[in-house]
Amino acid sequence: HGVFWCELELAVGEYYSGSCETYSGGSRAEGYGTLRGKYFEYDGEWSQGLWHGNGVLTFTNGEQYAGEFKNGKFHYMGKYLK
Repeated sequence: HGVFWCELELAVGEYYSGSCETYSGGSRAEGYGTLRGKYFEYDGEWSQGLWHGNGVLTFTNGEQYAGEFKNGKFHYMGKYLK
């Protein structure tokens, strides 16, 4: 076990690169990494394969949310930048 560098396709057209861990189902994001999709990019902290901790979510139109995420969702107050 332990944390290692990996690249994963998490969904069709969504690619993750960053630190990962091994678990019973294979590999998942853990620590810090970047997920790139067709309409967004998330750069930040991960836990057990979910956005968890501080991160920046950038949309293709240039808008950004910078702040805290918990279990893959927005958490508390962050900054929404246009």
